[in-house]
Amino acid sequence: MHELQRTANCAKTDDMSALRQQIIHYLMEDINDYPYPQIQPSNTKAGRGFLHPVTARHLCSVELLEDFDSDPEKFMDLVSEGKCDPTIGWPSFLYNLDIYDPDDVTDGFMCSFLLVRVYWHLFTGPSSAFTGHCGALKDGKAGIHNICNVTSRSIAYAAVQACFALSLCKKWCLDNGDYDVVDFFQSIVNVFERDPDDPWVIDTLEWWDNPDIKDINRHVPDLVPTRKQKRRDKKAGTIKNNAKQAANKMLKALKAKQSQKVSIIFSYEET
Repeated sequence: MHELQRTANCAKTDDMSALRQQIIHYLMEDINDYPYPQIQPSNTKAGRGFLHPVTARHLCSVELLEDFDSDPEKFMDLVSEGKCDPTIGWPSFLYNLDIYDPDDVTDGFMCSFLLVRVYWHLFTGPSSAFTGHCGALKDGKAGIHNICNVTSRSIAYAAVQACFALSLCKKWCLDNGDYDVVDFFQSIVNVFERDPDDPWVIDTLEWWDNPDIKDINRHVPDLVPTRKQKRRDKKAGTIKNNAKQAANKMLKALKAKQSQKVSIIFSYEET
């Protein structure tokens, strides 16, 4: 058991080390764009988190994104002064913002270009991050371990790794006062696993198994008609979407826990 845990810890550390520099290339939806101001590849991760407008926007709660976009510098100042907790709710990097709907937290949820790129980086290798097809001679984790399908737990793992890479934290920790990695991971898993037969869960996992390249590098057009139709159906009372209820429940739980804390892992300052 000890050897299994040691091996798992080593794998996690390898993922963190590779992603902390490589994620800089995944931040912009348009692969021809670059973060501004420039983010230097660095093992210290200096200047990330809520000290940089691009990483800050990814980490910001999707519910507060409109406030952030209205004045990013002011928003980041409020965070640094402890006057605003930007992490109450699901972070925006989990969403495809093209189809995000504030009235339905499942629209666009878990379908962001950044999350998919990080997933491909971790499971099929960095050379596949923009395409999903490994160009390296060495197989990625998916090939080595014969992983044929994307699961809720592998998505949650990618989300946790992305969150750490975006943040200012220089060392991995499970709990930094008010942000619990285990809670974040389990909250995502619960959205999928509370009702595996929910249409949203089925549609999302099917899409993850075969997303189109253009979806990742620009947007996710193939999901738009399906989700819009489901939203119309739900308003007409024809579909009971338990995934929405689970996502809202997890969101409330995250808010309740985070509102009792002061310091946040995303705005952690190096000393």
